[in-house]
Amino acid sequence: MATDHTKLLYFWLSFSISFIFIKLAQADNYIVQMDLSAMPKAFSGWQSWYVATLASSSANLEAKTRNSVFDFFTPSPFPAIFLEQKDGDSVVDYIKSNSDPKASIDFKITSLGTKPSPIVAISSSRGPSRSCPSVLKPGIMASGDLVLAAWPPNVGVARLNEDLVFSNFNLISGTSMACPHVSGVTALLKATYPEWSLAAIRSALMSTTNTIDNTGSPIKGMGANLRPARPLAMGAGHINPNKALHPGFMYDVTVEDYLNLLCPLKFTAQLKKLVQHAANS
Repeated sequence: MATDHTKLLYFWLSFSISFIFIKLAQADNYIVQMDLSAMPKAFSGWQSWYVATLASSSANLEAKTRNSVFDFFTPSPFPAIFLEQKDGDSVVDYIKSNSDPKASIDFKITSLGTKPSPIVAISSSRGPSRSCPSVLKPGIMASGDLVLAAWPPNVGVARLNEDLVFSNFNLISGTSMACPHVSGVTALLKATYPEWSLAAIRSALMSTTNTIDNTGSPIKGMGANLRPARPLAMGAGHINPNKALHPGFMYDVTVEDYLNLLCPLKFTAQLKKLVQHAANS
């Protein structure tokens, strides 16, 4: 389960949203407004369309197009910024009101204390579990949106036309980024309390989560238009490693508990015996 610690971001493309990116072409810098829904079929992706646009553009180019909404991150081989709806509106108003609009992108600023945070990312998997409705899903949420991490240097991070762009680092979102956070906390708890079972550690993590964001309100979900996230979206809440050290109470799980779970799954008596035999061996 991944959480989004950034603001609700949009590609702001002309009237409804805007994705602004900048590229050094010849001696001039261009800021181009584009709409993926208007991309000619001849182009394999917006990057190649963008390069072709620059190649045929003049300094006063403004590509007026229509909407496409993206509230998740898309890798870009170009320097880029993502704007909120109101900021995108301001940019377009500025472009329309100036015959020679100018802008710049400054990547030297790190914004801290983004509010509200955390937020359940729109890409985060929601419950219930399709394969096993008797199992609550998800269990817990952790930081997993736009996590900067080491990356294999032989695996591309983005594509520029037909060429791959390589880097030793990458920004990745999803359970693949959230899971290592939980795994690391689990390992620390096991090192501190070696007698705890994995089920006990899971209980400690789930019973000490945060369900309130940094604004003092219930954690919200992006897929729910920033309404309070439901348990099937955020599970028990956002992981809190320090509180998990002293959970107060824990629910352990025994083999019998798992065997009881097999009943609503309509396992045959023979299959239950096989599972029980494997657990006791």
